Amino acid sequence: MSIRFTCLGCRTVLKIGEMITEERKVRCTGCGIVIVVSPDPADPMSVVANIPEQPLGNKRKSDKELGQRRNLLLAVLGVVFLLVLIGIIWSMMGPSDRGGVEGSVTIGADPLEKGTIHFIPHDTSKSAVNGPITQGKYRIPASTGPFLGMHKVEIRGEAPTGRQVPNHAKPGEMMDEYKENVDPRFHEKSDLIFDVKSGTNRKDWQVEMKKGT
Repeated sequence: MSIRFTCLGCRTVLKIGEMITEERKVRCTGCGIVIVVSPDPADPMSVVANIPEQPLGNKRKSDKELGQRRNLLLAVLGVVFLLVLIGIIWSMMGPSDRGGVEGSVTIGADPLEKGTIHFIPHDTSKSAVNGPITQGKYRIPASTGPFLGMHKVEIRGEAPTGRQVPNHAKPGEMMDEYKENVDPRFHEKSDLIFDVKSGTNRKDWQVEMKKGT
């Protein structure tokens, strides 16, 4: 059974693991000062805590050490905050050779519920970038966006057929079947072009439904 008491210096809650019958010294885990605890005459399950008087020189030394610890902690927190701030700014700005892209995609008069938009750079030394289309919206941040310059754009979409097919990832289960519903003129035979510039680029696209869908 442990007995709890509060440090008179920093208000840290401390404890001793058993009842005591005589005066005992305990060092605070919060501020490091030595506390004298003694049995409480009024309550055998409690203790009386006191801070013994210290020579003036020791008190000044203790205050100085606490100040140094506080300054060190503030310096560490300042460095952590600065690193986090730099990370946030970098993620918002993105690399200087990429741009963010966002906008809407409609198929006929309705939003394209599910699909993918691909940005394929004319410069073949650079990699293509793609992003999901959800409920007619797409957004690729500059941090992972397409490279600056001219791109071929391909837009693909999926729509449920109303049928269930076996789920190969989970044998024994069935899943909804989806099929391409965007006309090949907007992906396989696409002639869509977009010039990605620095910053955030907004572009809305309108595609047509695949014949026979």
